[in-house]
Order: sequence, then C-alpha cells, then structure tokens
Amino acid sequence: MEQLELTFPLAELIGIVACLISSAFFSGSETALTHFSDTKAMMLIEKEPKRYSILNLWIQSRHRILAALLVGNNLVNILCSILAYRVSFYFFRGYAEAISVFGLTLIILIFAEITPKSLALRYAETLVVPVMRIVWVVDKILYPVSSTLSHIPGLISNREDIESFASEDEIEFHIRRGVDQNVFEEVRQGQLLKSAVDFVDTMVKEVMVPRTDVFGLDQSCPLNEAIDMVIEKGHSRIPVYKKNLDHIQGFLYAKDLLSCMRKGNQETGTASDLIRSSPVFVPETQKINQLLTDMKRQGLHMAIVVDEFGGTSGLVTMEDIIEELVGEIRDEFDLNETMIRKKGEGHYQVDARLSIYDLEDQLDISLPDSGDYETVGGFVIAQLGRIPRPGKIINVGPVEIIVREADEKHISSLEIRTSGKRSGVLEEGKAS
Repeated sequence: MEQLELTFPLAELIGIVACLISSAFFSGSETALTHFSDTKAMMLIEKEPKRYSILNLWIQSRHRILAALLVGNNLVNILCSILAYRVSFYFFRGYAEAISVFGLTLIILIFAEITPKSLALRYAETLVVPVMRIVWVVDKILYPVSSTLSHIPGLISNREDIESFASEDEIEFHIRRGVDQNVFEEVRQGQLLKSAVDFVDTMVKEVMVPRTDVFGLDQSCPLNEAIDMVIEKGHSRIPVYKKNLDHIQGFLYAKDLLSCMRKGNQETGTASDLIRSSPVFVPETQKINQLLTDMKRQGLHMAIVVDEFGGTSGLVTMEDIIEELVGEIRDEFDLNETMIRKKGEGHYQVDARLSIYDLEDQLDISLPDSGDYETVGGFVIAQLGRIPRPGKIINVGPVEIIVREADEKHISSLEIRTSGKRSGVLEEGKAS
C-alpha cells in the first residue's frame, strides 16, 4: 500500500507557539490579579485613579474574570495538544502519542506555567494594568461561558461571597511583623500601632496602681495632717477610706485642701468633710478600652479596682490607661528616678514594680512565661515559689537577676545583668 505523503507542519508549529504564548498570558494574568486583594487594589486606585481605575472591574467581577482566564487557558492548552500530536506524527510517527503528551506537558509546565507565574508575581504591580486591558477583552468574548461558570461554586456551597478584606488577626499580624522588621519610617509610629492592637486585650489589673502603692487617707484624718501628706505625695485626687482600703468612701481633691488652708479651716475638719465624689468600682478583668469609654462618658478620672471577693486590688486613672497607648506620661510630681537605671554595659538597676513586658521590650530580652504575674518582682517570686532575701541570685538563660531590696512581703529593687552567657533555665545562688 502506498504511504500517505504529509506536508511540513509549519502552520501547526506556529499554532503551538501562539498557544503557548496565550497559555503563558492566562497563567501569568491569573497570578498577577490574585496577588491583589480588594484592599490593595483600592489603595492603588485611590493613589492613581486614572492609571488603576480598570482594577474596579477586578474588584467587582473577580470570580467571572477568573473563570474567563481558566476557560481561555484550558481552550488554548487543548488546542496546543491537538497541534502537538500532528507535529509529532509528522516527525515521530510511531511515538507520536507519547512524545506529544510528555513533551508538551514539560514545555507547558516550564514556559506556560512556572516561568510566567514567577514573573507575574515579581512584577505584579507593573503588569496589572496592561494585563487587565487584555483581560477585559477576553472577558467580553467569553462572557456567556465565564458568567455561567462563576455562579456554579455558589450554587454548590450555597454560601455568599466572603469579603476579601484583611481580618482583625491578619491586621494585627502585619503590624507586629512590621514593627519587628522596622518597616515603619518612624519607630514610634510602629510602636503606637502595636500598642493600639494590644490595647483592646489589656485588662485593668495590668495597668492599675497596685494596692500596696495606693496612697489614701482615713476619713478621720485631721485636715492639717492630710495637707502635709498630700503635698508630699503630689496627687490631685486622693481616696478616702474607712478603717482600710477595702472600704473606700470617696475621693478628696487636693484643691479643696488648698481652699481650706486659705480659709484657715484645716485645724477643725477631717478628711471626711471634703469627700466630693463617690467611688466607682471596676473589676480587675475589665478591658481597659471599655473602661476608657465608660470614664469618658461619665466624666471620671479615677476608679477603684476590686478583686473577685470585693476587696480593693488597686486604683486606675485615665492617665494609666492612656499611657498604654502613648507611653509613660511624666509630670512635675513624678519621681525623677526611672524604673530602669543603667549602671554599665548590660547592667541595670530595676524597680521590681516594672512591668515584665516593659522590661523585655526595653532590654531586648525574653523571659519564660511561667505564672500569673505582671511585674519583674512577680516574675522572680513565681520562679522561686517564695519571696527571696536580698542577695539572692537567679539565672534565667543568659539573664542574671540579683535581689537587692526585699522584705517579708514584697521585692523592691533588683539588679539585672544581660551580658553573661549562661545555660540552663533556672539557677539559684547567693551574691557575694
């Protein structure tokens, strides 16, 4: 039998190249577009409306455009496989099927999938506008098919589209990551955003003045004695209690004491005579963002913090809450001494009342979270299981903590060294 004469498959080769270019375009376009969330697309539109306005089509018709790209990609790949078989049949008649399947698969993976998608991901912002102009044409051509296909997933899952805006957890993650990687132009800017994220999860007990540091007056205290104590402390509002701090009756204003001094009435009166406002009690576990809202609404500057048994845990002011956002606010009545005082390289004198988080942040160290405590002193007590005597040394990894001042009730002052390199989680010793 006479063999069939085959003409050289020039048209098929040109068709294969065209199909590969089209497939690369569809694959790259899909990657470039899906790289843009609604939020990022809207940011670009807001930044340059004329250039990026075409992205509105992507925001409004994301599923239909994706369907059009996938339909187009599959059509050109099918056509490419048919043409590849005809070319393979011409050159390798006995192995046409195997060569067209495996050879074309490898070519498509390299030149129509991996390479264009990698380039599209790298240059997404540059490519997205010209890509969208061509995709707009493809969307018009394939509209009947892509529009139908884009509704099928919704019919199957019976769920409405979910907005692609970043979730609260994602925003928090990006802020923390940005602060850690110094993305923000100003360090303070990143810290403020990070503080705002932490603000909503912070409880009152984390920012309050603890009971042991609360200055108050017994309601029977003579005014002439109260004046001297108030001047020494420098507070503008002072809790007034009956017998002890668990029975706070109200607040005394320093300006009322000054008024008594001018009138000469301080010799006869007591602190109870000048109680101006009733106390407001809040639980330890209340979130400070809610408390701030309540204090602003009621015109409060101070509240008494109580524990689950109704006893006074401490005191919280509006200043304490705002400091969680903007950092420490110092005034003329604050102590000149800071909570951390540097004594040398890697050597610090630390007030035991300092927040454990502030210590880690300022000294750039990390301590194990092993208990329910808020302060550095509380951390030391949690590590030892008791209140240590002065001179006790605790080694936690590379950090050495020396107890300098303590009594049977609490720790007052510590020394911390971070320059030494020690192993082990916890070691105890005695300062020489």
